[in-house]
Amino acid sequence: QRRVTSTTDIMAATWAFVAECPSIGGRGLFARAPLVAGQAICEYGGPRLPLPLQTRDGKYVLQLPRTRVFVDGNCDNVPG
Repeated sequence: QRRVTSTTDIMAATWAFVAECPSIGGRGLFARAPLVAGQAICEYGGPRLPLPLQTRDGKYVLQLPRTRVFVDGNCDNVPG
């Protein structure tokens, strides 16, 4: 079991948890309480990429709903 060592860890632990998720073949992040439509749950500081650049699926790829934009947290699809 990992020890909580920072305020960020404590905040994350209060609203979400990580658990095995067989449907995606790994682990997923799950909310501890219902979320309201449009509610922000985090801030992403990486590149937002146009969908045609997605050449590989990855563990950390997420298409933004109702857009042709995706983010790749592992940078597998980031050019150059």
